[in-house]
Amino acid sequence: GEARWAHPMLHIFVEVRDYHRHAVQAGSFAGIEEEARRVSEVAWARRGDWQRLFDETGQGFFYSEALGEANWDDPRAVILEEQRLRFSLLERMFKEARSSALLASPP
Repeated sequence: GEARWAHPMLHIFVEVRDYHRHAVQAGSFAGIEEEARRVSEVAWARRGDWQRLFDETGQGFFYSEALGEANWDDPRAVILEEQRLRFSLLERMFKEARSSALLASPP
């Protein structure tokens, strides 16, 4: 069979690409600050639920009551890295948009 590999943060690239396409179609990146604020709020909400607990042997693990999931690795680090990547991509878009006329408010 053929092996396939997808980048673990592919969903972020797709999300930001879709935002970019929408802004280009609208003719404006005027909402980029709102998008950055939304990204930050989502990341804080996702990070806030995870807590570090210990099993009967004293081994630490992370648990999310809202998701009903447990993980040996700290998911908050992944969430933070995802947030950094989103901000980096949004910042790049903002700089490119600023050099063009796409930051103006939509008509």
